[in-house]
Amino acid sequence: MTHLRDSPPESSGLATGPSTPADELTRLAVWFYGGMLALSLGVMGWRGRLDLLDVDPSAPASRFGLARDFASNGGLGLVLGWATVVVLDQVLSEAAWAQSLERWIRRLMRGLRPHQAILLAVLSGSAEELLFRGVVQPELTAWGGPVFGLTGSSVLFGLAHGWRGRLLGWAGSAFLMGLGLGALAWWTGSLQCSMVVHGTVNGLQLVREAWRGRLESSA
Repeated sequence: MTHLRDSPPESSGLATGPSTPADELTRLAVWFYGGMLALSLGVMGWRGRLDLLDVDPSAPASRFGLARDFASNGGLGLVLGWATVVVLDQVLSEAAWAQSLERWIRRLMRGLRPHQAILLAVLSGSAEELLFRGVVQPELTAWGGPVFGLTGSSVLFGLAHGWRGRLLGWAGSAFLMGLGLGALAWWTGSLQCSMVVHGTVNGLQLVREAWRGRLESSA
């Protein structure tokens, strides 16, 4: 009979060797965002809105030859996601709350491997878009019109990122981000582009902060 002390160390399933805080964070995030993703897809299916995952040839973006297929949605999303990170870096570079938040995220992400950061970015971007732009925005739009749907879902998106202390600035920027992502989902008639934008923004920021955290740890 194998004793507990002879058993191999617990693994996160994403990396070999003993479990680290980064592994625990990744495991928790996978369960959290995986549940959010499954719940959102279930509600979208129940409400008959799974077509938001497909391409809409009648969307306004199609008049400009954009968002015609997944490749064009993905390409546009990558460009917009990269541009968003560049703009945010320039606008928030001197903001005290943004610098404080970056340091906090850096400590939280310390030890996170690149593939874990990318996994978190893909999961968080996809799950949050399905929930806020695939479920909340259409429901509020059906109840109060497109402006109410866009604004209301963006407010909830901002509040989901914080509502007090140093997170207030993050909530404000998330609200503006929600307005942009919601408008993009309407303009393209699909969640494909907004999911890629969201995942790209999260991925670039997570990988960067995880890398900076590693450099600080080794200094």
